[in-house]
Amino acid sequence: MCIFTYGAMPLSPERKTPAILPAILSMILTSGVYAQAPDPDAYQWVWDIAAVQRFDDLRWSIADGDGSPNILSELIWCDVWSAGAEGRLTAARRRLHIETDIGLAVIYHGLNQDSDYLGDNRTGEFSRSNNRSDGDVVWRGSFGAGYLIPLDRDWLHLKALAGLSVHGQNLTMTDGYQTISLDNDPPVGPFDGLDSFYRSRWLGPWAGGSIVLEPSEGFSAGFCFLYHLAFYYAWADWNLRDDFAHPKSFEHMAIGSGFDVKGGISIGKTLQLSADVAFRYWLTGRGIDRTFFSGGFYTVIPLNGVRWKTLQFSGSLRYRIP
Repeated sequence: MCIFTYGAMPLSPERKTPAILPAILSMILTSGVYAQAPDPDAYQWVWDIAAVQRFDDLRWSIADGDGSPNILSELIWCDVWSAGAEGRLTAARRRLHIETDIGLAVIYHGLNQDSDYLGDNRTGEFSRSNNRSDGDVVWRGSFGAGYLIPLDRDWLHLKALAGLSVHGQNLTMTDGYQTISLDNDPPVGPFDGLDSFYRSRWLGPWAGGSIVLEPSEGFSAGFCFLYHLAFYYAWADWNLRDDFAHPKSFEHMAIGSGFDVKGGISIGKTLQLSADVAFRYWLTGRGIDRTFFSGGFYTVIPLNGVRWKTLQFSGSLRYRIP
C-alpha cells in the first residue's frame, strides 16, 4: 500500500500562512461570516476511488521427493490481464495518519502452461499443456500508518510507512490443449473437461517510505517504496486427475518477500485527479508441496519457489472531506 495524499498533507504548526487580511475583511463585510484558521488538531479525511488495469505473472515449480529431477513440474500463468477498482480512506492528524484500502480486479485474459520433466534443469520434457486462464479475480487489502518527517521545506514531504497487507490471485485453467505428449498419450491437440484452479495468498507486514513534491498549489508528484515480508499459502484443484483428492488436490506453503514501487501525479485541491503506475516483484524461498490423493493419503515434496510480479496503471478521483 503506497500512501500518497497529494495536496492533503497534515497541517504543520511550522508552516506559515501568508497574510490574507484584505480577503478576511472583504468576507466579513460581504457575508458576515468570520473566517477561521484550520484546526491543526482536527482530523483530515481523504477518500480515493480508482479504476485500475493490472498485468500479472505468477509461476512456481516443484522437485521430486529425492531431488531429481530438480524441476519435476512447472506451472506458469502469464499475460494475466485484469480490470477493476480500488478504494482508500485516509485519516490524518498533524504528522500522523492511518489508511486502509482494498482492491478487486476481474481477469479477462490469461495464458497458462503446465510442463512436466524427466531430467534435471527442465530437460526431458514429456508433457506440456497450454491453456486459458480468465474469468476469476485478483484482489488485495491493506492497513497502514505513516509519520510525516519534519522538514523546513513546505514543498517537500517525506513519510515513514508501515502496515499489514494481504494479496490474492484466483487463477484458472480451462480450454486445454496438449502441446507435448510422450508417445502421444494423451494425444496432442485440444482436450475436454479442463476446469482446474490455483488460489494463492500472500499475508504479512510491510515498511517503507514516500516522498511527495508540491512545486505549486494544486499540483504534486510522488514516489513510494515498500518492502514486504509474507507467508505464502496456496491450494489447487486439478479436476482431471482421478488419482488426486478433490476439491483440494494439493497445497503450497513458503516464506517470501518482495517490494512495491509506485509513482504518480495529482492535480487539484479539494477534489483531485491522479494518475499512478505501480510495480510489484515478490519471491518465496523453498517451501513444501503437500499432495492429497483420492486414497486418503498424502505426500510431501519440495516446492522450489514462487515468483509473482505485477504492473498496474490507475487513475483516481480523490476527495478531501472538509
